[in-house]
Amino acid sequence: MSLGVLVDELLILVVAHFDRAQEVAHLGQACRRLHHFVETEGWKIFARARFPALTLTTTATVGWAALSESLTWQSRCWDRRGLAFMRLPLARFQAYQASHRASRPFHAVVDAHLRLDSGQELVAWGAGGDVVARSRQTASRSGSSKADWARFDGTSAGYQAGPDDVVSLKIVEAPFAGADGLGLVAGRASGNISMLSILPGGNMKAVATFAPLPRDEDRPARGKQGKLYSLDVSARNRLLVASTAYDVVLYALPQEKAAEMLPSASLDMDNRHFQADFRPHCAKWMGDGDLLAVATAHPARAISFTRATPSGFSALMPAAKNADLEARFPSGGSRHVYAHSIQPLDKPSSTGGIGSLLLSAWRDGTIRLQDVRTSSDYDMVYQDNINTLARYGSLLPRGESFVAAGLEDATIKIFDFRWTKHYYHTESLACGHEEPFPRAYQPFLPRRDARQGGDYPCAYYGEGLRAPCHWHKLSRRLYFRPNCSFYLTKSLTYPGASSPNVWSLAKSADVAPNFYIGITGGVVEASLRSATDGSVDPAVASVDPHFGFTNKPYPGKGLLPRSGSQVEFLDAPLLETGDGLAAPDNHRNIRLPALRQLDYTWTKDLWLPRNRLDQAYQMEID
Repeated sequence: MSLGVLVDELLILVVAHFDRAQEVAHLGQACRRLHHFVETEGWKIFARARFPALTLTTTATVGWAALSESLTWQSRCWDRRGLAFMRLPLARFQAYQASHRASRPFHAVVDAHLRLDSGQELVAWGAGGDVVARSRQTASRSGSSKADWARFDGTSAGYQAGPDDVVSLKIVEAPFAGADGLGLVAGRASGNISMLSILPGGNMKAVATFAPLPRDEDRPARGKQGKLYSLDVSARNRLLVASTAYDVVLYALPQEKAAEMLPSASLDMDNRHFQADFRPHCAKWMGDGDLLAVATAHPARAISFTRATPSGFSALMPAAKNADLEARFPSGGSRHVYAHSIQPLDKPSSTGGIGSLLLSAWRDGTIRLQDVRTSSDYDMVYQDNINTLARYGSLLPRGESFVAAGLEDATIKIFDFRWTKHYYHTESLACGHEEPFPRAYQPFLPRRDARQGGDYPCAYYGEGLRAPCHWHKLSRRLYFRPNCSFYLTKSLTYPGASSPNVWSLAKSADVAPNFYIGITGGVVEASLRSATDGSVDPAVASVDPHFGFTNKPYPGKGLLPRSGSQVEFLDAPLLETGDGLAAPDNHRNIRLPALRQLDYTWTKDLWLPRNRLDQAYQMEID
């Protein structure tokens, strides 16, 4: 029987079981009816079935077929560690660094936003008392990614360098703020919160302010708002939450210019405002709901939860102790969280829930995943198998993986959540007798599991059953998908300067092929690149076909020019670090794996497409 006579409901079930985009494309070539089904429903079903961890939307210019092409391309680059790191222009910060006598560079806090309908990306960061923003369009729309820059001069606005440095920055929807309909909410260390608008010509101005809580006679310092720790925005509810020295304060986002927004609610931290350990160092919305996670420095209330109600906040609900976790990891730092690391997961692929999972980094070197719907305190515990005591101040979920950045250097670590993976780019490659290569580094997983492969080639049976070949079966195994670390510290350190740290991570959208890293004294962009065309040079390697950006390398040395799309490409040695799961024996001595340097001497004739890693990190011994 021909597939063309099946009703759409059955065809949806068929497409939902396709492992490769090529199979969907071939189905659409069978007849006119199937072509129409694939274009209207098939690609949507494939994208949602293979990438359930992402929030997927389409526009008039980017349909489901184009979205599927980008997602499969990104998955292949991500699995093969095809990432290029680029330092953004720094010359705009000379005045700020000079005012600090170059002895105290700023700590960049960064945020980004991508409009899928227009392909316009906005990235902004706090540079001390200033705010810098860059806007550009995807290369698929304009042919090249020309950048437009804007800057808010904090000194001219009356802010003092140091006490008024920007410590938190959020990009929000604000139709009145400018032509692009986006505003920048900047929170400063002194407690000042304002919304900025980008003006034509590269300037910014404040269009709204957020007033502190009214003065309390019993607490004279409360009316001054004190120190600001963090900001977070609920886009659906249009609510802003601020963590100050004494309270968690709730604001509604403004609807017009020149507005002074008064607090709509505040959370009293059990009258412990003057005990520093109980101060709300960070508060973040759990998804788009009304649940809020609050982190402090006190082990008794490291992470608590509250709900925003019409009458204010509900009582704090501390996360319960987990005796099993304390027994497994008895380190003294196991109950102390790095407050600014807490990161809600919007759409986990393992459970399908939204706004129920929270990722956090702790002082004992672990990263813990908590589901607020279960009685268990922590459902997964992750750890670097090489550097078990690494400290992480920033976390960034990305689909079935997450990025972790350290507080001690500029190392970027990639962790896999170890959920069920739904798409494998290796399914599009030919069958093989051999194991995936190069040999994976797994110090704690038994290698015997890696030898239990299949026959050759893949065998197909009735009713759509498939027995994968040896190579395809092993390519799906956890053993051959180790986590990794990228070391940027050496490339980012100038002679005579101290080593930079990472202070923030941000992505513009779930489908974006890049993310941003706020470091000491600047910002680094990490972008997926593919060297499958034989060019390992990241400046000319291929980018995402629909959401990618082109960048021109800066040929000179020192500070980059003030504008344009020129960037400094960084050397980022790669080290594979094991399965990333925390275990008591992680502290035993192990042999270090090989450090893979970027190699620009390879040619297309030498490239091995079946290598687990991108061409830029392949070695002759592979």
